[in-house]
Amino acid sequence: MVAAAPRGAASEARDRMQIIDCSCCGSALALPEGLQEGGAFACSRCGMALRNVAAARDFRWEAQDHSLRKHGATRGNLWGGLVGSLMWLVVLAVLMLLRGRFALGLFVAIAAPYLLLLAGLRVSRPRRPAVL
Repeated sequence: MVAAAPRGAASEARDRMQIIDCSCCGSALALPEGLQEGGAFACSRCGMALRNVAAARDFRWEAQDHSLRKHGATRGNLWGGLVGSLMWLVVLAVLMLLRGRFALGLFVAIAAPYLLLLAGLRVSRPRRPAVL
């Protein structure tokens, strides 16, 4: 694992090591100067496996959208995924109504566990590490 570099690292440490941002959690990583091009390393904070390539060296966490840094998805993708994940409930209700067999108790029994799961994931997200 590559050690996370302190934010106020001395200039001589920066001369000997290359500082890059982890693309998963955003922590600054100090790569030793002997690490070859394409060499693998892991973030010491989140465990994300990375390679020493130009794309990893050019990546800057601060340049990413605030919503992406906070939630792990852009605002459009986050809301699109949430609406898409709830769409099956709407389709189920419409199909039950069209067939004339809509039962509120059955619909609640099917939908409630799923909605509770979504609510639990929403509450636990800030405490969950970036990579599972």
